[in-house]
Amino acid sequence: MLGLNGFIGSDVEFPVTEQEMDGIIAEINGLGAASPVRRAAVKKITRKVNSKGGGMVATNNLSAKAEIESRLYLMPQEIVEGLKAQTLQISDAELYCNKSIDVAAYAELWANSDVALAGVTNINNRKLEPSQYFLMTGISLMSGTGADAKAVDYGLIAAIIKNGDFQLTIGQKIVVPKTSCYIFDTDGVTNTKVGYYKLENPKLIPPQTEIKPEIWCGGANAATTCIRIVLHGVIVTKN
Repeated sequence: MLGLNGFIGSDVEFPVTEQEMDGIIAEINGLGAASPVRRAAVKKITRKVNSKGGGMVATNNLSAKAEIESRLYLMPQEIVEGLKAQTLQISDAELYCNKSIDVAAYAELWANSDVALAGVTNINNRKLEPSQYFLMTGISLMSGTGADAKAVDYGLIAAIIKNGDFQLTIGQKIVVPKTSCYIFDTDGVTNTKVGYYKLENPKLIPPQTEIKPEIWCGGANAATTCIRIVLHGVIVTKN
């Protein structure tokens, strides 16, 4: 059961049941008007009320953390309870994979045989670990050449890649339908990461669900071509 200290002590805007709110209000009523705990609780309740209706912020203006908080209802109850108890936390995260595709015109940028290794990828078998939920808010795609994908200096995607297509499948669902790789062309753009594409509608990736990014290039790539893909967002992890 969430108490007053848990309510004001967490920076996560998780759902609160009627029973929990009734108990929180009872605790507030037992405090004096000058109590800093009471003031903090009233401030948080006011923020929750104003976040509905007229005080709502457009989705594309929300922070990644606020985006995932708005999707807590999609997560198992134990995740919500873990965030309430502060045994779980929401943290910024980037999932990545550096992949050598050599001259191939088509490639899966994560394979289900990939194992987490520094400089290669930071997830196993292109899946999140059990109990990890990731909200993807953007994607970066970069390329370079070199015999070792871990040692390549990645930058803007080559023209033969830029003129091709990209698709991202999560589990059995295509979340980014086949689209032009021009979305990753940041040449001349100075206010964003190299190769970065911001999603207008962030995507929630559940644990143990395959992440399958694919590219179809305009033709054969240069020898020793390597691709770097990065999924940007926030993740639920142990505190």
